[in-house]
Amino acid sequence: MREIGRELEEEEMTILELAHFWQDFVSANVEPPYTESGDLVLESIRRYQGKADPSLPQITLSASDALRLEQYLKLREEKQALDKRGRELEKEIKGVYAPIVDRMGQACTAICTIGTVEYRVSYKPTSKTGIWKDELEKLWLDYPDIYDQYATISENCSFAVKRLENT
Repeated sequence: MREIGRELEEEEMTILELAHFWQDFVSANVEPPYTESGDLVLESIRRYQGKADPSLPQITLSASDALRLEQYLKLREEKQALDKRGRELEKEIKGVYAPIVDRMGQACTAICTIGTVEYRVSYKPTSKTGIWKDELEKLWLDYPDIYDQYATISENCSFAVKRLENT
């Protein structure tokens, strides 16, 4: 028979954490802070609050929200700079491997061995099926039954902030 030892210190910490959660949030009827990733939090908000309603009036955020908005703008600016650098690197990378693709011609694979190092190269075609937006609209107008049968509509919300200086 196998015996499983108890971790008494770990049990005590868990009990304390649960007691804290119960007293500070459940009993106090206070919503706990989100600790999950942003995607999970947004999914949870959408699930419990429902879809965004454009007909609702604009709300006024508090001064404490301004800190988050400034942080958002700073992070978005940083991401845009990194995305720009990523696009520049992608162009540079393509410039580096373009002569190799030219040497390969119509071949999809190549090999290069230098001493004990071997490079295996592939340049394989991929395809993706899609329908242009205007063609999809024609399908909807000409064959609404087929459109309804195969088209799915998904809803996403985009978050945007513009910083304006009042003069």
